[in-house]
Amino acid sequence: MKRQIFAVRLTPEERRLVEETRVRLGVSQSEVVREAIVRYAAQTKHEAKGTAEERLAPWIGMHDGGSPELSTKTGARYRKLLEQKHGRRPR
Repeated sequence: MKRQIFAVRLTPEERRLVEETRVRLGVSQSEVVREAIVRYAAQTKHEAKGTAEERLAPWIGMHDGGSPELSTKTGARYRKLLEQKHGRRPR
């Protein structure tokens, strides 16, 4: 495959890291950068994009949430439970 030139601006620290890696591995600067790109792409391949709703869409609605009546008349049901546990209390 024909390679093309791609310019990248690096900080002095990033440039130093490329140079140290190149010397340590005995490869070209281009090889260090190409390998870094391949590894980064593989590492981030499955990272989520989009809104929370879009990322959670496959799991939304998968599980039964129980009775829909659980969140209705909670005050009355709680009072009834307390009365059963402690007996009737004067108001």
